[in-house]
Amino acid sequence: MNHAIDEDGKVGIKQVEIRQENKLKLLGRQLPKDNVRLTHLKLNEEPTAEITSDPDQINDQVVKFFSRLWQEEKIEEREMEEYLHSYNKTIQSTVDKPDLSLVIDTIMHTNNSSPGPDGIPFVAWRKVATLAGPIFVEVIEALGEGIAPPKDFNHATLFVLPKENFNYLVKKTRPISVPNTANRIISTTIKRVIAPPAIAVLHESQAALAGRDIGQNVIDFNEFYYSHLEKGTQAHLLFLDFEKAFDSVSHKFILKMLEKLSFPRWVINTVKGLLNQLGVWTTITGATPRFIEVGRGVKQGCPLSPLLYCYVHNSFLDQQRLL
Repeated sequence: MNHAIDEDGKVGIKQVEIRQENKLKLLGRQLPKDNVRLTHLKLNEEPTAEITSDPDQINDQVVKFFSRLWQEEKIEEREMEEYLHSYNKTIQSTVDKPDLSLVIDTIMHTNNSSPGPDGIPFVAWRKVATLAGPIFVEVIEALGEGIAPPKDFNHATLFVLPKENFNYLVKKTRPISVPNTANRIISTTIKRVIAPPAIAVLHESQAALAGRDIGQNVIDFNEFYYSHLEKGTQAHLLFLDFEKAFDSVSHKFILKMLEKLSFPRWVINTVKGLLNQLGVWTTITGATPRFIEVGRGVKQGCPLSPLLYCYVHNSFLDQQRLL
């Protein structure tokens, strides 16, 4: 059963069969234009490799590459404990469970971005916010208690976009995962709850947070460089680029990091639920969608992902401070 909205905005309950072509029409409203979609790809990484435009061959390459990239990496509890042994930052404020008013506010401030695999747009939830709000609260409550969601709750639609200097290589693409709108509403609600404590614990260089100015990093760099230039003193800068950073984060380490930061158990359980049985459906035009399991990494397209990555990356920044 799906909720359907009639012309007066009232809720009717009826069977709704969402055909694949209708899903794609909905998704197409906010999708990248044709010139940035994946239409050609090398069959391997060799310089002389054939470039194909065959949708099925492109789909095969996408599935092969990302299945390998997102394969769960075994990490022992002991390894995490040793790595975080000297990490002593903890949140300094209480983290209360979201109430009904926060959930409804989250629903009402959604945009009109693409729906996920189920095809339900955000506008549908906005139309029934007062009815849907209590249901979302119950879902969050259940996740917080450690109840696993349905197996397809964390499934998403995958869009693979060429990066700059793409050169027809699948490894030079950006995977954008679009979860269902209900999933994103819950993720956004949780983000709003756990983001405020971030200011107190995240390294100052992590400036892409509310209340911080990302331009400050540029200012700090310039001041460092020109101050040494004026003094004629030696200085060293280390630039690191994490390849596929979002895609390689361990789910176990995310949960361990939240525990180390002293987040309450309901937060850890909820995030665990939102990482449970992750998977994406490919959307190569002309090819049959295929499913890819996601055993590690955070979704580029999930509202909660950047914050979770920041918490994890903070442990690395702390290690560099100790060098």
